[in-house]
Amino acid sequence: MRQRQRAFTLIEMLTVVTVIAILAALIFPLASRMTMTARKSQNISDLRQVYLAIISYTTDHDGLLPGPCYTSVTAEYKHNDRSLSRLLVPYLISVKASETKPGEDGIVPQLLPAQYKAHFPNATISRPYNLNALNYTDEDYQYPFGYPPPTVRQPKKFVTVPDQANNELLYGLDMKNVNGNPGWAGQLTPGPLYGSTRLYLMWDGHVEDRYVADTE
Repeated sequence: MRQRQRAFTLIEMLTVVTVIAILAALIFPLASRMTMTARKSQNISDLRQVYLAIISYTTDHDGLLPGPCYTSVTAEYKHNDRSLSRLLVPYLISVKASETKPGEDGIVPQLLPAQYKAHFPNATISRPYNLNALNYTDEDYQYPFGYPPPTVRQPKKFVTVPDQANNELLYGLDMKNVNGNPGWAGQLTPGPLYGSTRLYLMWDGHVEDRYVADTE
């Protein structure tokens, strides 16, 4: 006689489904954290490239920092706009800033973190960073990269930046640390890009990954 195959009982099927659900609950958050960690590592590498581009710019411009430019940093640029990204184009991508045509758009990939793109996949303007203002030893609050019209301030020389190891050059911008409620607030993430930490590029070129308190 041929022996009949034994079928799964309902309890056995429910047990298998429960085990799969538990494994999924454990694996998916782990995979998400691993993805965020990989994105953060790439982000740090990109910020170091931005720093080297700034140094190269100062070498070509008698020690002056790029500017005058707006403090909020966009990854996108247009011909003759007042953005840090446009000024760094020749040092970060193959197209020279002088070769962009009026109205032509471009993106500096080193200024567009993958984690930001995950939040705003269809964004036409990305605003992930802000340039830091400094208290100079011999004058009032200043913008090292200057500021465009109507409040015209010329960029400083790199060597004039005080305490470069402890002062921030630029940092991750989000709704928790933005000044006021600007019209472009919708281009900011609700909190730090990496959950409980925010990246800071320092004037000596190192990048700090700082914990952000919930009360900020």
